[in-house]
Amino acid sequence: MPAWLLLALLSPVLFASVNCLEKFIVDRSRTSIYHYVAWVGVFDALIGVVVLAAASGQGVDGRAYLGGWLSGTMVSVSLVLYLVALRMGQVTRVIPVWYLNPLMVAPMAAAFLDERISLLAVLAIVLAVMGGVLVSWQGGGKESRSFGNPVPILLALGAAVFMAVSIVLAKEFLETDTFWQFFGVYRLGVATVMLWTFALPQVRGAPAAALRSPTFMGMVIAAEALVTLSLIARNGAINLGPVSLVAAVSSVQPTVVFLYSLLLARLLPSRFGHWLVAGTIRPQVAGIAAITAGVVIISLQ
Repeated sequence: MPAWLLLALLSPVLFASVNCLEKFIVDRSRTSIYHYVAWVGVFDALIGVVVLAAASGQGVDGRAYLGGWLSGTMVSVSLVLYLVALRMGQVTRVIPVWYLNPLMVAPMAAAFLDERISLLAVLAIVLAVMGGVLVSWQGGGKESRSFGNPVPILLALGAAVFMAVSIVLAKEFLETDTFWQFFGVYRLGVATVMLWTFALPQVRGAPAAALRSPTFMGMVIAAEALVTLSLIARNGAINLGPVSLVAAVSSVQPTVVFLYSLLLARLLPSRFGHWLVAGTIRPQVAGIAAITAGVVIISLQ
């Protein structure tokens, strides 16, 4: 197996574990998910400062700084919406809808970056939208079949839009010789929005309490470590292999999240059984397959 393919497979497997861990964290938060958001901001700020300090010998590139900060702030808004959606809905429904973001990049790139979008790409987007509808299906009996609470799905959709904007901004501003400057400011951009949550009444005083909770801090550190490893694996795959194929392989992430959730629900039904609802598994599998197919088609264009 080529090294790039191994790394490309490792990245979504790690990211999927982060998705499940974050769902567990926000479910355990008795007061507000913004405690977790605030600490993500702290770690992103630290990472950003360290990266910029290491890249200080490259000088200062205003374009890289502007692009990195804009892209990072868009990602942070996306992550906040995504975490709220996770708190309100099933991880197996939220992640596939959030993962529509690669498909949203195509029309945005056509509109703002003068990239062409083919008829096949349009059909792929339609296929993925149909998949999103299937994933949203709540199931139940004949009298209760519906799409359930639409708020988590709408929040996940909004998160996908902001993530797509971030990707387009990265494409516009990112250059090889200023990569680390861009990446450092990008992490600071993420921290900019996240750290504002410390001003919320329900978060004030929470940092000291969180530090006294080794379980909470351990989960936050584990999530950030997994994210870092996932990014290293993805960037390594992009560096060694064709980016279109790397993106196509990454589309297995919603499927891996579903498999993780199914396994956890089977092993520990009292704690994770609510992650899956009877009557939704078949439409969710079909929806995930449609979204995955759409992302693969777009990536191989």
